Amino acid sequence: MLCHVADQMRVALGDAPSRPVHTFVTRTLVKSLVVNTPLKPPRAKIRTAPEMLTSKPTSWDADLAACLELVERVGRGLANAVHPTFGPLSPAEWGRLCWKHLDHHLRQFRA
Repeated sequence: MLCHVADQMRVALGDAPSRPVHTFVTRTLVKSLVVNTPLKPPRAKIRTAPEMLTSKPTSWDADLAACLELVERVGRGLANAVHPTFGPLSPAEWGRLCWKHLDHHLRQFRA
């Protein structure tokens, strides 16, 4: 899970390349619902972009340190890459999306 959320933040920061698959509907309606509303993700598994499943676990300490460093960078407003599904996002939108994603996975583990 740490590697997965870290991969999302690497995409957000432009540290990992992503392949755009966004459409008008995902850039407008879906983006607005997911990023800008308090709508919770469905309980069912959602297909994720392959770019967000690339890192392999190393050690807990190293993976946690990498994740925390990425959270810090996103929190400083440095995320401005194009989201593969939602298209261009502002640093604030990336921050909100990364927070929602991390919160979603932490709740899965009751953290």
